[in-house]
Amino acid sequence: MNCMDRRTALQGIAGMLGTLFLPSEAEAKFKTCGPRSGYRLITDGRTTANPHHVLERPAFPIHQKDINPRSLSYGRYVGPQDYTGKVVALNLWSRECTPCLNEFPELEKVYKSHADLMVLGLEADVLIGDEAAVNTALSKVTFPILGLEGKIPASVRICQDVDTEYETYHDYSHGRKYRFSGALVAEYFYGFKAFPTTFIIDKQGVIKEVHEGMLDASGWEAILKPYLT
Repeated sequence: MNCMDRRTALQGIAGMLGTLFLPSEAEAKFKTCGPRSGYRLITDGRTTANPHHVLERPAFPIHQKDINPRSLSYGRYVGPQDYTGKVVALNLWSRECTPCLNEFPELEKVYKSHADLMVLGLEADVLIGDEAAVNTALSKVTFPILGLEGKIPASVRICQDVDTEYETYHDYSHGRKYRFSGALVAEYFYGFKAFPTTFIIDKQGVIKEVHEGMLDASGWEAILKPYLT
């Protein structure tokens, strides 16, 4: 079951980030949001990456803060790249997505059953949701829950709107902490259209599967079986 349309879920991100990372007054004179030395350019910030286009590619590294006190990596900045040699299920979720929260205990069952599996729950939008329901869901899992705060692993320049007279864009510097980087990474480097979406990353760090929607433990066992020992 898909929880919500991707575009609707993240419609507020550009506005929130815009006040923090606007171009300088001198740069704003130019109508072209062009490349900048040392930065990756995303030419239209309204276009979400297609999750199926990342299949068979190395998982993009992320450095998000683990906010789950029951996790062994609590308080650290981690991502799939830290678990080479294990299969990683990178689960993108939203606080307003009830199926996402309902899926956590199912993912926990699978996580507890396989020593060579790591589940990472990446918070992928800025919506608040029902905090009581969120806290209840998080209290049932021991795998890392990666919150919105993180460090962008690459310097990125994102154009927000190519239809206005003056394009607006934001620069994200390599290694700097950003409050909403979980949503940024999910939007532009993994891409998805609905919550929850889960990427299966093999032991060599390559994305092998992408699944949109909620599954129970038996469903995840079937998908993961070819990659687990």
